[in-house]
Amino acid sequence: MRNIYRILLLSVLACGAGAAHAENEVSYLSQIGISGREVVKQDREVQLSMQVDMSRLRIRTQHTV
Repeated sequence: MRNIYRILLLSVLACGAGAAHAENEVSYLSQIGISGREVVKQDREVQLSMQVDMSRLRIRTQHTV
């Protein structure tokens, strides 16, 4: 039982560290455009199609995608 609490505690600490790191990330979502969205459902299959426009995207050299 003690091991379960240790695992849970370590998981919470790891998630907190990951969330703190995510706050420092730069978001490029506002610079990406999506148009021509289409969803076609046939029986149990769904087909999605869209056009992604990244022409306004400017990525700094120190960031990776």
